[in-house]
Amino acid sequence: SLGETPLHNAVYAYNASAVEVLLDRHANAKATSLNMATPIRGCAAAEMRIKKAALRRKNTEEEQHTSSKVQVVMEMLIEKGAYLKKNDKLLKLGMPDHLKRRNAENEQRDVNMAAGLGELT
Repeated sequence: SLGETPLHNAVYAYNASAVEVLLDRHANAKATSLNMATPIRGCAAAEMRIKKAALRRKNTEEEQHTSSKVQVVMEMLIEKGAYLKKNDKLLKLGMPDHLKRRNAENEQRDVNMAAGLGELT
């Protein structure tokens, strides 16, 4: 898609090694493409699809493996400040519970910075 970065592509491939290299080289974890796609939303959408499939039937081994890869990549992005906004529909099903607190902290940090409050959290 237009305006996607190498990080977007690595995330969409669930390639944790490539994501790690790009983030270590200061790729923007919050990069937004021209159609407003962010790497973390790509992860959350994939995780949501897997969770929705699990509501209908048991996840396949491939889906379980993909979910594990998605969660590793999502955690790496959150570690670098990425987040889903609290009103994002992907947050409920697309964000694993164990990452939601850190996700909220990242959003609050950005809100504080935008308000000129610095890093209060």
